[in-house]
Amino acid sequence: VVGYEDNCVWKVQILPPHRRNRAIVSVFAGDPNHQPGFQNGTGHNARFNGPASLVFDPVSDALYVADQDNDAVRKITRDRIVTTLAGSPGMADRLRQRGVTDVYDQMANRAASQFEVTAQQAQQGIRPEVYVPSVIRVRSDGDLVLLEHGYGALRRINPATGETRKIGEVKQKFRE
Repeated sequence: VVGYEDNCVWKVQILPPHRRNRAIVSVFAGDPNHQPGFQNGTGHNARFNGPASLVFDPVSDALYVADQDNDAVRKITRDRIVTTLAGSPGMADRLRQRGVTDVYDQMANRAASQFEVTAQQAQQGIRPEVYVPSVIRVRSDGDLVLLEHGYGALRRINPATGETRKIGEVKQKFRE
């Protein structure tokens, strides 16, 4: 379970039926003191900032997190190793540096970003930029579906290759 304001991913372990109404809750990844940050690492050494959504991918046997306030998609293995699949903190500032005057203009944000990544670009190591990811899901083939308020779109991301393409429009207003 993600804890947006707790800046971590919680593990909820349901105990066997004979121990009715019992569960063990612990921090699976992120700071147990709930300090925000952006750091890859193992377990409590990793840092998140506003993780908004989580999905388990049985194809890669990993969790993926929409790390909203870090403008990133993060991957967590069963061994609690956290890595960044795409994105990094500060997308709004990067957009301003690129000349976007209104960082809430979703079309302008897409035009000024690495929004879609072709197979050829992905082979060259180019990764998609991420801006205010809010919901992440996984398809049966292992591709991720990401809803981002910053781009007003749904994107399909192949986590193995980085190939990314838009699959839908979401004209939802957003503000900081």
